[in-house]
Amino acid sequence: MRVSSRNEAGGQNVTENRVDEIAIGTTDAAGAKVVEVYARNPPLYAVYRTDQRVMVQFADKPALATDQRSKLIALNPVRSEINGLIDGWRGSADPTKKGKARRFDHRVADALVLALEGDPASAVTALEGVKSDILNERTSWARFLYLIAASAAAALLISIFLAVATPWITKFIPGWPGESTNLWLAGGAGAVGAFFSIAITVSKRTILTDLQMRDNVADAILRVIIGVISGAVFECLLQSKAVSLNLGSVNVGDETWTLVALAGFIAGFSQQLVPDLLASSTAKPLTSPPPASNPPTNPVTPSIENVVAPKGPTPAPALGPVPTPAQGSAPIPTAEPDADEDGCLGGDDLPTDDVTPDADLPAATGGVAAG
Repeated sequence: MRVSSRNEAGGQNVTENRVDEIAIGTTDAAGAKVVEVYARNPPLYAVYRTDQRVMVQFADKPALATDQRSKLIALNPVRSEINGLIDGWRGSADPTKKGKARRFDHRVADALVLALEGDPASAVTALEGVKSDILNERTSWARFLYLIAASAAAALLISIFLAVATPWITKFIPGWPGESTNLWLAGGAGAVGAFFSIAITVSKRTILTDLQMRDNVADAILRVIIGVISGAVFECLLQSKAVSLNLGSVNVGDETWTLVALAGFIAGFSQQLVPDLLASSTAKPLTSPPPASNPPTNPVTPSIENVVAPKGPTPAPALGPVPTPAQGSAPIPTAEPDADEDGCLGGDDLPTDDVTPDADLPAATGGVAAG
């Protein structure tokens, strides 16, 4: 028996199922085929599944049905997220994925029954657990595909670089630089180091779900390519003596093929090694030192402020007038005193015009009286 109600908005009659009419193979009010029934409690509710999602047939009484709908409003956001996460599994041709969808749909139905029975808080908790498990399932599969993409990219690049690094390549490509062998070898070793790093850290690395698989594949391939570039650049830095790397007593910069491969592997494994080296380098302009013969640009000019007076008592001024040479007469000769003399001009002959007679001298004062 079906219940006919009138739609207030459009004024049309809407036919609804009764709870006891929900069964496998029948159609619901939306015209979807019922493929599985999880719970049925006539005339209160029924929980069932169609090909698209888990549905609820509310109570036959309109007032009770309205109350049930209000209780399930808090569950709708999580139900929508769950439907979006497993929608691809429902329509998949893979029976494994369809089985996953049925398993999670059953758990969603159990949560809905909890809400209909008067425990919406537990229903929300149950649905959050379902959502978390679906995310973990999709992330686990995405992590596996991430490793597949990284290994495929590494295998392809390693094969190419090892082929290019072999000596016989010069026989088929005229003009191929033979000295670039170490560069290609280091690049291939960098791909190995990058994949090794991915394999070690993939369990701790944040991976998107397989719904964003394109981003995961791009990230895996990009990390391998970065390892290749890091290995080649690091080998260039070692050979140019810009950097050096020693492991124990072994200098990794030596040009043996084993050390070249080791250098590339280290750079690919530690992908921050080369970026850190490049970030720490500084560019300086080329400047030539000034010639040695050039005088200093700012010579120190002595001034009176720079002269320091000698310490000690100030000498007494000389007594008597200072004789000045007459006009036209020869200048008074001066002589440097010897080291063992007191600086007086005794013993030197002076010009007659410059000698003062004793009668013109002032009277002597002081002294010691003769005995």
